[in-house]
Amino acid sequence: MAEAVRISVADMVYFRNHVWAAQHYTGGVIDLFPIELAHRLAHMVIMERKAPFNPWLALPALRSVLGIDGAARLRHVHSQHADIWVDTRDATRELRDHSICKKIDWHRNRVCLMVPDDYAVYAAHVRAQWDYGYRKGMAAFAGAQS
Repeated sequence: MAEAVRISVADMVYFRNHVWAAQHYTGGVIDLFPIELAHRLAHMVIMERKAPFNPWLALPALRSVLGIDGAARLRHVHSQHADIWVDTRDATRELRDHSICKKIDWHRNRVCLMVPDDYAVYAAHVRAQWDYGYRKGMAAFAGAQS
């Protein structure tokens, strides 16, 4: 289980691939929104309604690294049925002051995460993100029952 969890967070931008059984793994890059698979495997599908990808950073990266049109895939996913949609399209705005920032290190050709130096600040960021997700999840489930 620990290996599967580690593989699932091996985001190609932020973390190195995970090596297990002499194989290199990167999680979540083939399909970030596997709604079709969810429909085949589950009785109830709960999906996140995400904001569009950043057109200057994320879309070109998805196109050049994976050969996919991230905007088209996201539109296709959002056009499908899910029993519950958790709407996080406002996350960037709502969590502006409570998220880890990204910085491009041009000299090392890397995207770096800018984490707070102070643990209390970091803990407050995590708490704000948790509270945001909890509120959004509760709102989605409340809307589904009405």
